[in-house]
Amino acid sequence: MMRWILLIAAALTAIVLEVTLFDRLSIANARPDLPLSMALLIAATSRRFDLVCLATWITGLLVDLLSGARFGTFSILFLLAALTAYGLKQLVSGDAILGQMFLVGLLVLSVDLAHGLIATWSFRDIGVDLVARQAAVTALYSAALVPLLRWMGRPVLLKFGREAEWLH
Repeated sequence: MMRWILLIAAALTAIVLEVTLFDRLSIANARPDLPLSMALLIAATSRRFDLVCLATWITGLLVDLLSGARFGTFSILFLLAALTAYGLKQLVSGDAILGQMFLVGLLVLSVDLAHGLIATWSFRDIGVDLVARQAAVTALYSAALVPLLRWMGRPVLLKFGREAEWLH
């Protein structure tokens, strides 16, 4: 039970930080996707498939509830990205910081492009080139913040990840 309370608190903190602090620190109108990055770090460090699925789905649902997006969009996108990260972590050394930065950057880019394309279908005045540029900047920004997220999210990552000293 404590693990899920920690997850919800961490996801809400990531959402609040993204909306408040990083909204002011945006680069080219892009801000890092902290909730997705946190979910991907859980997927890159966890051994249990069921925990990865539940943790990322819950994080996506919280983002759905607190954003103006269609309900279910982020939960499905977060889950698909986390399943990809869970599968790719062996190939890119998911425990190493550079491997985690690569995974987060690649999958944030994928999710932001998918969400941007969904937005272009709903709102015709959004161009695909703008969506692609903003997704690329968001992915780079999110990947650059992985060391900070690992440090800040250590209690959550240890509850969901390996119970080892991999964060030192």
